[in-house]
Order: sequence, then C-alpha cells, then structure tokens
Amino acid sequence: MKKIDVDMKGTPIAYSETVWPSERVQFSIDNTSQLLNVLAQASNSQE
Repeated sequence: MKKIDVDMKGTPIAYSETVWPSERVQFSIDNTSQLLNVLAQASNSQE
C-alpha cells in the first residue's frame, strides 16, 4: 500500500509504503458516509 498525506492546500507532507501478508490480513472498507452523501446530493438535485 502506498499513501501520500497532504495538507489542506493539497501539498504533500508525508509518504509511506506498507506491505501486508495477504494470507493473514483482510481489509474492509466502509464508504457508507460517502454513499449517503452521493444519494443526498442526487435527491436534492431532483427536487
């Protein structure tokens, strides 16, 4: 995994790389809040 952290202006301030053993790690990504925001915006634009 590669990650770049940025400040509020978008300027890179940190970089990291991480390796995870795939046979022992399972990732779970929760993007529920993003989905709810998209649905709310779609609902508002239809009104």
